[in-house]
Amino acid sequence: MEPVSWLKAKYSCPKQRGRYSGGTHNGPLKKRKKVSGSKPKPVVQRVMVLSANGKTGFTWGLPN
Repeated sequence: MEPVSWLKAKYSCPKQRGRYSGGTHNGPLKKRKKVSGSKPKPVVQRVMVLSANGKTGFTWGLPN
């Protein structure tokens, strides 16, 4: 006689696929973009502008 090994039902049923498959290792590997060094952003600061009619406003300008 050969030894008998019992197979659980959860291992013999077809695998669940789609939205509710769950688990951390079931999905396909995500394609990740390699992040290269970002370019330095230009330095700007808020500058107060006085107009001829006496009104003040703010704009973005380069530092001195």
